[in-house]
Amino acid sequence: MNDKIAEEKARRVLEVIAESVAETSDDEILEDMRAEGKDPAAVAQEVRSALFRGVTAFKKAKLRAAHEQHERQVEELHHQNFSLPDTPAAMRALLAKILTLVPEYGPALLTAQYRDFSELSDEDVRQHLVQLAHLGAMEDPRLREGDG
Repeated sequence: MNDKIAEEKARRVLEVIAESVAETSDDEILEDMRAEGKDPAAVAQEVRSALFRGVTAFKKAKLRAAHEQHERQVEELHHQNFSLPDTPAAMRALLAKILTLVPEYGPALLTAQYRDFSELSDEDVRQHLVQLAHLGAMEDPRLREGDG
């Protein structure tokens, strides 16, 4: 309860200050600044710099949050497990089946289009299957239809 009372008092003080500043003419503010020995141009530059730093920090915070979210999503992708065939030959057969039955997945494997399919390493085949799994290819009903 004390925090709420203190917060309300602080809010009222800030409102009074803001109202006072809003009612003060520019000439009065400049006169007060000069009387205190301050350079209005320098103070204006300080205010601009402070506002710029605030905006920059705000934008960087949003960028940092987006980057952290991206990193979490990448980490989640790396920890997903997919049911892939046990042998390299079975993986190659599955990849060939996907590319035959669902040719629109082919562009996801652009590099494979420019190499002899049989010359892909076993690891390349596995990685392509993992990428296709991330794209949802393993759940495509056309693959199940092709089983029978």
